[in-house]
Amino acid sequence: MLLSLADSENDEAIATGWHAIEFLLWGEDRNLDGPGKRPWTDFTKRRNADRRAVYLLTSADLLTDQLTALVEAWAPDREKNYRAQWNSKPSASALALVRGLGKLCGEELAEQRLLDAWSSRSPVAQPSPFSDTSHQDVIFDVLGIDNVYRGSYRRSDGTIVEGSGIRTLVAGLLPDRLDAFDSALERAITTALAIPVPFDQGVRSGENSPARAAVDEAAEALHQVAMLMADLEQAIRQDLGES
Repeated sequence: MLLSLADSENDEAIATGWHAIEFLLWGEDRNLDGPGKRPWTDFTKRRNADRRAVYLLTSADLLTDQLTALVEAWAPDREKNYRAQWNSKPSASALALVRGLGKLCGEELAEQRLLDAWSSRSPVAQPSPFSDTSHQDVIFDVLGIDNVYRGSYRRSDGTIVEGSGIRTLVAGLLPDRLDAFDSALERAITTALAIPVPFDQGVRSGENSPARAAVDEAAEALHQVAMLMADLEQAIRQDLGES
């Protein structure tokens, strides 16, 4: 039932996933100085408390199952999972990966998650409107992009996994622009870390406030990465003999 609701064409009908869980835990954010403040009694004493609790547990179980399926899809040494299909078509995979990173940086992160809230000054337009953790959403998205770019990431136990990333493609196809790519990714991280907390107060502050300038600068840095990814995509196509 929940999955069928999630397939609805209505973008506002969010029935599953993190933001549904976020709303259940924090409730609507009506506070200027913090996140939503849903009382624990909503799950114990108030009207529909039992249904609300079941919904929360079911949504959490579903999200866990979906994340587990994602891990299994990318597990190494499997013959028929998504990773195996991805590795069987390296050229197409490289194009898809670079295009996806560009879209994530520009259209999704810069435009939808930062500038929509920046221009509307609406707290509802921020990525996580109930828990006031929007700054963390952007930071970890950018760190994830940098992981894919460099081909390395840090595990929860502190160990670092090294591999080949997008940077390897840049070094081979656009070696004279490698420094520009490195600098753009570094700036994206720096500006993401500088996003004001809480995010919604920052975008609602004065027109020329440092907080609004910080959000605008982060969006600009992400747009720069997106443009570089578009250049890299074109270089890959030329290397493959495509127009």
